[in-house]
Amino acid sequence: MNQDQALRWLQQVDGSIFHNSEIENENAWVAVVRTPAHSGRTGKIILAFGDTLSAAAEAAEQEWETLWESFGATN
Repeated sequence: MNQDQALRWLQQVDGSIFHNSEIENENAWVAVVRTPAHSGRTGKIILAFGDTLSAAAEAAEQEWETLWESFGATN
């Protein structure tokens, strides 16, 4: 996933991305995404970390997919 794809995916799922620009000599990104509610279950918050924007977004997407798969084939 490149940076444009990461930003597009985050926008599609109404996610946010944060960077620790205040900390010198460190480069950390955090993607924050909330899954929609499903079958009476409340949505879940996903916090995914990475050294780059793309890595954080990709980690969030992987967790998103894992959660949706756990809901079963009706999705």
